[in-house]
Amino acid sequence: MNKVMSLALVSVLGLFAQPVLAAGKSYECKIVNTRSQGNWLPKVLFIGHDETKDTVIVSDPIILYFNDRQPIQGHVSTDNNKRTTFTWKLKTKTKQQYATIAYRATYMKATGRLNISGSPLGYSNRYTSSGTCEVKPLK
Repeated sequence: MNKVMSLALVSVLGLFAQPVLAAGKSYECKIVNTRSQGNWLPKVLFIGHDETKDTVIVSDPIILYFNDRQPIQGHVSTDNNKRTTFTWKLKTKTKQQYATIAYRATYMKATGRLNISGSPLGYSNRYTSSGTCEVKPLK
């Protein structure tokens, strides 16, 4: 698993070096209790957000596994003085079964806490957990 997390970090940091995300913030988040959520929530999550271009790049071991080792594009659904909420969708395939999982991660600015959820579209399942994020400026 450390190899996958290292690959996630290298992939995301490589994207940050590109002019696509020239200014903004990077979020490195650690999430707890992921195993009890069916392993559909990552232990580590990386988000790059360029506010000036409204660009969001999301990466974690689950994304890299199902998306050809590539991060995916996300969106900001809410950004105010209290919180920033990011959303993204991931197409998965397991044992000949396809699903799209809609993810939502909310970063609370005052506390540094993160709440994350994943819901397979068309199913009643919902996976939730929380953690903390370290926020740094993008260079």
